[in-house]
Amino acid sequence: MMLDWLQDLDPKRENLDPQSGEILTRLLNEIEAIYKENQELRAQNQRLRDEIAQLKGHKGKPKIKPNRQTKSRRSSEQDQSQENSSNRPPQAARQQRIKIDREQVVKLDRAQLPKDVIHRG
Repeated sequence: MMLDWLQDLDPKRENLDPQSGEILTRLLNEIEAIYKENQELRAQNQRLRDEIAQLKGHKGKPKIKPNRQTKSRRSSEQDQSQENSSNRPPQAARQQRIKIDREQVVKLDRAQLPKDVIHRG
């Protein structure tokens, strides 16, 4: 995107003598050509950087898609208030819900276990 004020500049609307208007037109054309060349060189430079990074085994610059806002999108404040006011109560931790009422020791025959079992207890 070229500078907005530069795009709005029209030598015909400016009250200039013919020679100054011609010079201004040439300058604007030259600025536009340089700007386009600069943009192309920047894109080429980025492609070359990505290629060098890829050859070195690194990842290149990621291509991030622009965000798109939909009409049904809500503001973050509305989302947060809706999350906080959910209909069900918060769940208690699993340890608090399960109560241990007995312990039972199970005897195993080591001959039935695989050979690579390691006793850790």
